Amino acid sequence: MTLLRRYGPPLLGVVLVIAVGVILHRELRDIPGHQILAYAQSLPVTVIALSLVLSALSYIVLTAYDALALVYLDHWLPYRRIAMASFVGYVVNHNLGPIFLGGSAVRYRLYSSWGLSSVEIAQVIAFTGLTFWLGFLTLAGAILVIEPGDLHALVPLDPNLTRLLGLVGPLLVGGYLFRCSLRSRPLRLKSWEVSMPSPQLGVGQILVSSVDWLVAAAVLWTLLPATPDLTFAIFFGSFLLAQVIGVASTVPAGLGVFEATLLIALAPFAPKSELLGAILVFRGVYYVVPLAVASLLLGGHELLERRSHAAEMGRIVSRWVPEIVPQAFALLTFVCGLLLLVGGTVPTETSKLQWLAHFLPISVLNLSNFLASLVGMALVLLGRGLQQRLNAAWALTVGLLAAGVAFTLLHSFDLQTAAVLTTALVALLPCRRHFDRSSSLFDEPLTPGWTFAALFVLVGAGWLLLFSHRHVEYRADLWWQFEVSSQASRGLRALAGAAAVLFAYGVARLLRPIPPDPSAPSDETWAHIETAVRDSPVAASHLALLGDKSFLLSADERSFLMYGTSGSTFVALGDPVGAPESTRDLVWRFHELAQRHGARTVFYEVGSTNLALYVDLGLTLLKVGDEAHVPLEDFDLDGPGRARLRRAHRQAAADGCEFEILPAPSVSALVPELRAVSDAWLAEKNTREKGFSLGRFEPDYLARLPVAVVRREGRIIAFANLWESGQHQEMSLDLMRQARNGPRGLMDFLFLEVMKWAKQHHYRQFNLGLAPFSGMEEHSLAPLWSRAGAFLYRHGEHFYNFQGLRHYKDKFDPQWSPRYLASPGGFALPGLITDVAALISGGVRGVVGR
Repeated sequence: MTLLRRYGPPLLGVVLVIAVGVILHRELRDIPGHQILAYAQSLPVTVIALSLVLSALSYIVLTAYDALALVYLDHWLPYRRIAMASFVGYVVNHNLGPIFLGGSAVRYRLYSSWGLSSVEIAQVIAFTGLTFWLGFLTLAGAILVIEPGDLHALVPLDPNLTRLLGLVGPLLVGGYLFRCSLRSRPLRLKSWEVSMPSPQLGVGQILVSSVDWLVAAAVLWTLLPATPDLTFAIFFGSFLLAQVIGVASTVPAGLGVFEATLLIALAPFAPKSELLGAILVFRGVYYVVPLAVASLLLGGHELLERRSHAAEMGRIVSRWVPEIVPQAFALLTFVCGLLLLVGGTVPTETSKLQWLAHFLPISVLNLSNFLASLVGMALVLLGRGLQQRLNAAWALTVGLLAAGVAFTLLHSFDLQTAAVLTTALVALLPCRRHFDRSSSLFDEPLTPGWTFAALFVLVGAGWLLLFSHRHVEYRADLWWQFEVSSQASRGLRALAGAAAVLFAYGVARLLRPIPPDPSAPSDETWAHIETAVRDSPVAASHLALLGDKSFLLSADERSFLMYGTSGSTFVALGDPVGAPESTRDLVWRFHELAQRHGARTVFYEVGSTNLALYVDLGLTLLKVGDEAHVPLEDFDLDGPGRARLRRAHRQAAADGCEFEILPAPSVSALVPELRAVSDAWLAEKNTREKGFSLGRFEPDYLARLPVAVVRREGRIIAFANLWESGQHQEMSLDLMRQARNGPRGLMDFLFLEVMKWAKQHHYRQFNLGLAPFSGMEEHSLAPLWSRAGAFLYRHGEHFYNFQGLRHYKDKFDPQWSPRYLASPGGFALPGLITDVAALISGGVRGVVGR
């Protein structure tokens, strides 16, 4: 099942690409490639300009999707922010995948930085996806009802039956509007409740989506050849069908699927060469140009930010630009590599070649064509390195883009491709600081999707070579023809060079040393870990000293990430410990380590600081509870709100309780007495020792830390080991145990004495730990996990004292901050939670038992 989940989508994509390749080859086998390019180049400047204007208008209309979603949420944002989120998100969507599924990470990074919660962001994505389909159903149904005869080639049914089929869409849309009119009653889907928008907002969704579909189609309509038999109704029906089949195929941007569908649908009305030429220009106008604009916007922001760090927009955008820049440039670099490969295999205009031959030796033409294809395949592979923020990938990409510009001009003087590569280079140069990971390119895992994409590019270039030179008979001496007119030979060598680069990369990865499995840390490693724990401002970093975890250390050994393995899951505990500048690299390395072992990545009990980074790994965020922090500067026992604590403290003191903090060197001698208290507590609670995210009684672990004890008549009746963070940021207790029949308020007494001691020693706050499942949303639109957690918090007292623990900590008037689980979502979640629970409880037996 794991293999199917991991390799199923890429294999489905391979099948679809093969099918599309067969269709395209059949449809275009009798068409000279130069005719396709000739039509594209013959389009008037005014037509290209009009298509660019319509493309810009389409992206402006798309911003209304998000604007309507925010109206639905009753959450106001300035239009400039909505426009930025929409434009960047939809550029990524159009180039990488389906409209209604892509862009989640982009929207999360942007909208979360502007005050939207995770639930609200999920609602925005769902609302915009619904808007997308409402327009499609409306327009597709209208065309089938109004013009069933014109669409007989697409829908070969009786016109009356076609009209009946077309009524399905408007009826569904009408049902949606009717349900909107009953908005006082939420829509119930099994255990879910969804609040419906107002009828006015529903009508707005339909209008905006319909305009979007019409304007997007108009971009391609302006580029098509004028033919009397091709009506807009026929074209628009074909466009809708091609877009939806492209979305359903899961192929990025429907590449090839969209083209094949349109060619089949419109072939009776226009020459295929002109159709494909128009579609290629449409791809550039509606996909590539917006991608270049988005990249320039991001690069321009970097330059402006360096000139004026005080600008408000710079401060806001700087929160999400570091997460988007690597993704955008990974995609742009992939596109640049694709252009170089295509340019090396398709024929160049004879006039350009003859002009170049007047100035350059033939050997330069042949060599530059060959090297351009090598650079192209290298850029395709480097896109993955940029996505993973490798500094070596940035440096190589900069150099190869510059080389690609030179080789392109030398072998074909292709100004368009050179302009795209130059744009990418200029945009990438100021973004060096976003690629800060030091790692070998061969150590990074190449995902099945990226592997498929590289193979797809190579196979596509091979098909273009065969298609463009299908009238040239293959002979062995083709490899050794170097004349100016021997374009088939140059393309053949270029394709072989690109294949050699891909093969060499694969061999290098296979021959790389296998990374060692996790092992017990050495004495030297322990010294670095203890130093990082001692300096960390987070008290819970002391869990690294339990001895039940593995570690990843940063390159400078000043930071680490602690983790454990359970089943097929790698679980990191908390955020990385140490220098903040090492966090990104450690998180990525841990994710790659899990991938190399075929395991799933989980980050447990992480804070809010690095959530965007976990989203960037493709993980889903789930809240697991709230953590309590008591500010110590103003903490005392005065006032009516602390009356119960004062009474408990006085009662324990009157019963003869005495408080003492034992320094770490003196703890070992008292381990037998402490163990007696611990064993009695475990027996009374009928439970067993836990681990991983909870401390347990381990003599070596206790001897590393000071221990707070409460004595009565010289005998220890309660104890807790202390976590002292670096920089006096916070203090916390870990292992809290008390003897049987202790006085009432004994643990209150221990807590209060430790807090008083921490305040005297100038600690800023006291960490009371996590209250599981508290603070989780329970309203109808909350995610299922949140609602389940809230239900368990309210009704799960039989299993665990969830509410009691929250109420106990509330006595100290703490400040609460959320803690999250970052993990793959979907159906894998129950298994992941079981693996985490087993890790904490010491196995499955500890999960089902106490």
